[in-house]
Amino acid sequence: MTDLRLNRLEDLTQQIAQTVLATTENLDRLTERVDTLTLHVQQQSWQIQEQGHQIQEVTAQLQQQGQQVLLLSESVRTLAQTQDEGFKRIDQITEALQALITTLESGLG
Repeated sequence: MTDLRLNRLEDLTQQIAQTVLATTENLDRLTERVDTLTLHVQQQSWQIQEQGHQIQEVTAQLQQQGQQVLLLSESVRTLAQTQDEGFKRIDQITEALQALITTLESGLG
């Protein structure tokens, strides 16, 4: 009977050893997967940081362009006002010339 018990004990010990070995192998594979995932996450984190910097640069450029548009709009408004004043001045000169021509024609005629 002791030989039977000893054989059973050896079988159980062997099964436990195989289970431990299989578990260790599974843990090794899981560790490799976690390491790979960690690397991917780090790479994605770096990419996100780079994209954040790019967004900041684009935002700064857009703000600068917005300021340039405002300055351009102000310049166009000033030009339009100046042009309007020029047209008024031309109208005044035209009226004065027409009056002068009328006066000259009256004096000659």
